[in-house]
Amino acid sequence: MKQRIAFIDLAKGICISLVVLWHVLREQSDGYDFFQILFFFRMPLYFILSGLFFKTYDGFFPFIKKKTNKLLIPFLFTYFVLGIPSILFQDRWNGNSTSLYSFCEENGRLNLGLVPSSWFLICLFFVNIYFYSVFVVSKRNVKVISFFCIVLGILGYYINVLGLYLSLWLDTSLTVMPFFLFGYLIRNFSNILYSEIKKIYYIFFVISLTTLLLIYYIIEHRHLSSLNFIENVFGVTIVSLYLGGISGSFCILVIAKILKYVPVFSYIGRYSIVVLLTHQPLLFVIRNVYYQLGISQEGFLNNFIIFVIIMLLSLPVIKFCIRFLPYFYAQKDVWK
Repeated sequence: MKQRIAFIDLAKGICISLVVLWHVLREQSDGYDFFQILFFFRMPLYFILSGLFFKTYDGFFPFIKKKTNKLLIPFLFTYFVLGIPSILFQDRWNGNSTSLYSFCEENGRLNLGLVPSSWFLICLFFVNIYFYSVFVVSKRNVKVISFFCIVLGILGYYINVLGLYLSLWLDTSLTVMPFFLFGYLIRNFSNILYSEIKKIYYIFFVISLTTLLLIYYIIEHRHLSSLNFIENVFGVTIVSLYLGGISGSFCILVIAKILKYVPVFSYIGRYSIVVLLTHQPLLFVIRNVYYQLGISQEGFLNNFIIFVIIMLLSLPVIKFCIRFLPYFYAQKDVWK
């Protein structure tokens, strides 16, 4: 078995923790402003980490098979086991008739029911297809690859600006191409994965953190809205989007490289796909238990406690999923 890179698992753990935290806090006004800076890079970091490990797998067919096992099958399993049943239940509970429109949003994206975060897997699947296509057409020429990825990113961003959209998150898949490219570039032009922490990393960390804080300061004073990757809607300039995402992500990579391993976070990071696909059903159950018991869900502290509960419950959930459902959570291949 290929040896895992400890700090990458930790970086994934930090990343998925930020995703869970956002889903817990997003309906809360207090505490949101403080954490908004973190949300600048919670999704870009995922795409950068994916770009770090891009491989062609000796041809398009093996490539598609790999990505189907790692991304499409977990999505389809989650959609049919949790998504569709929750849509049907909600329609029945509200007394609505179920139709094809129940399973599709107005913008052409799927209604994912209780697990909206599963959109990321479809999006990442198409990002890989886009990048593979660019990689082949460019004949592995890094300058040409970079040019096309940046152009596709700009195209995706301005699809949002023009008020247009593409179904199945094909637009967001375009917008995030520069993030995926950045991961690919640092993998191929640095030894960050395997080298020890170097002085140059600290220098770039300071530059990245300064850039991130400056961008955050600007958007706060201009009262610009937050980033919404699932809708491909961004209330920031294109420069802020990419500079903020890359700067914040690099800071997390350096922090993870320094710490290397942190209990719970590193473990959750190793199986982040399980947490991605199960934390929202957990949140739904916890909020309903709170409601039935008459426990307040108002305020940042109460919601942070809910976040901690979800993270702790994720540990046994991971154990269960990788033991009994490994084929559906990207631990074993269905398509061989």
